[in-house]
Amino acid sequence: MNQTTELKSSANSDPLSRDSLWNSLSRKYVLKSVLEVLASTVLGVAPILWILGWVVKWSYALDDYPVLAVSCILGIQLIWRACFAPLNALRTRYAVYDDCIYHKGGVLGRWERVVPISRIQQASSSSGPLDRAMGLRSVEVETADGTATSIDGLDIGVAERLRDYVGGLIEVPIQEETSPSDAEPHHSETLGNSTSQQSGFVHVESLPLPQEVTWLRFRCHTRNIVGRLPLSLIAWPLAILFTTVMFFELIEANLQVIVDLLGILFFLSWGSVVLLGLVYPLIEVPLRGVALRSGDVLFKRGVLTRSVKVVPFSCIQNVESNQGFLDRRFGLSNLSIYTPASSTALEGLDTATANYLRGEILKHVQA
Repeated sequence: MNQTTELKSSANSDPLSRDSLWNSLSRKYVLKSVLEVLASTVLGVAPILWILGWVVKWSYALDDYPVLAVSCILGIQLIWRACFAPLNALRTRYAVYDDCIYHKGGVLGRWERVVPISRIQQASSSSGPLDRAMGLRSVEVETADGTATSIDGLDIGVAERLRDYVGGLIEVPIQEETSPSDAEPHHSETLGNSTSQQSGFVHVESLPLPQEVTWLRFRCHTRNIVGRLPLSLIAWPLAILFTTVMFFELIEANLQVIVDLLGILFFLSWGSVVLLGLVYPLIEVPLRGVALRSGDVLFKRGVLTRSVKVVPFSCIQNVESNQGFLDRRFGLSNLSIYTPASSTALEGLDTATANYLRGEILKHVQA
């Protein structure tokens, strides 16, 4: 027998050769990739190129040729990127097996990635503003060495199914010697007939719907605002003042002009930082949430990019609670959940809620 034919995957003899087992990304992701190209061109590339063209024109007293050349370059790159982005989205595929996740893509250069599920230590999902507007979400899996693989452009339902499926299979590697019967993957008994075939291929769409969760909210607005006051009123003004002074010392200008510009820049920068520092907690804190399920704990946060992190009970090594000076004054506690790969900090919980979560997590971990 040929040596090549003897190299077989535990899930499928050659899963990469069967196009029918590859899942395409959502068609909405193709439209999103085009919109991102247009937005980046209008807001980023075009202003920079046109400013460069006008600077060259003024510096060398030329006609409008530099501006016309920049406009041509801008049009060429826009056409190229607008064609390349949807092609890349259409060529990106993924396949899920009961022991591996396959991910491939590329237009000119091709790439293929294989992530063994036994090496995954963390699973999470995230979505940006444009993703939420179009009903899309990304799933990211991280291995023990910190390498992250993100599958973008999934419908929300598919992303939640995939995230929960992978999160349910995460286990801490056992260092002790086990018998062959004990060495079988724990998840081999949890796969139903509707989700797995003899080849190991998993139909993500047929996985069970995500379990309903009740999110516990955070109440630490006042504590965060008070905690940011010293930074906003003392540290940031000194930093901005030092930066602006150093900047104006590097240029030659009239002293009065320097003083006027320095004052305007200082107060604008300081006002923006103070406003952002004091208003941001009012926006960010209500978007935090923590939820307990039968097999894991979920934690969500984020303003523009919102993420949901899955922490299986089987991976939790330690749970720690602590309180700072302001936390004690406002009746708050911070909870830290440690796994072999990372740690998750739940900051600004009510003390009663933190104690309840710690007790429930320890109860599930010790079960």
